[in-house]
Amino acid sequence: MWMAVQCVTTSTSTADDSCASADTSSSSASASDIGSLVNLEAFPIEDVSRPFLAAARTALFETGVASFPDFLRPAAVAAAAGEATLASPTAFVTDNEHNAWQTERNTSLPADHLANLFMRTRVASVATDEIGPTLKRLYEAPELLAFLSALLQRPLFRLDDPIGACTINVFREGWHHAWHFDEAEFTVTLSLQAADEGGHFVFTPPLRTSADDPANAAVASVLRAQTEHAFSLPGDGTGESGGAAVPVRTAPFAPGTLQVFAGRDSFHAVTPTRGPRERLVAVLCFASRPGVRNSPAVQQMFWGRTSS
Repeated sequence: MWMAVQCVTTSTSTADDSCASADTSSSSASASDIGSLVNLEAFPIEDVSRPFLAAARTALFETGVASFPDFLRPAAVAAAAGEATLASPTAFVTDNEHNAWQTERNTSLPADHLANLFMRTRVASVATDEIGPTLKRLYEAPELLAFLSALLQRPLFRLDDPIGACTINVFREGWHHAWHFDEAEFTVTLSLQAADEGGHFVFTPPLRTSADDPANAAVASVLRAQTEHAFSLPGDGTGESGGAAVPVRTAPFAPGTLQVFAGRDSFHAVTPTRGPRERLVAVLCFASRPGVRNSPAVQQMFWGRTSS
């Protein structure tokens, strides 16, 4: 089974999600330090009352993505990318298959049913205890935590996970991430380095109304239009045409861009990379209660070891 790292998870939260508070108790980034990392002129994240937050929140819930290009200063991008490149050779490689919902095969359904369509994903990941100081300083900055809490209108806490709290996805030549929904409601990523070609983040508007809604017809439409996979979906009435077209967009994701996307409800993928330059993307994980960490099974799958 393919399992997703929980990046902004709320399903087990006991906190009031209407609150916009954040855990700012522990950080290695000072108030003056955040300005050396983040482009505060464009994104004054230290002031969560700024109007740009409302526009970003609207984009997130209407399109599935809120994008902040040039969020990191050029020097910080260069430093973080250099540190990631040094760590990349020993990143743990996951080469696995998963269906659209990252769930187990359903033996009660036909083998060619959409639910049993498993697609290959290849990605490597640099663990939290292997990342460089630049990304660590950003992840631990209280200003970033308060900013994301205000954007999502819920309290957020950094993961208490020494392996999977803040990591770097590495896509080498020809690698890609197949179409899927995330387990986490929202995911926070930061582009550090683009591939020579390809490696595009493609996504749909939110298709699901809840984690229990498979959005089968819409998923089938996207996969029939975007891939060559063959599958059946009895009773959907779409035939081979795939039914009503679902719009698919490509998110601009130049190095230095911070992106928050509704990965649980928006269907998304990363297209195959081409060329020797690796696609490097930081994944910043948060939870809506303190003390959360990935399960040993998830740690073993993504980083080849556990913290216990």
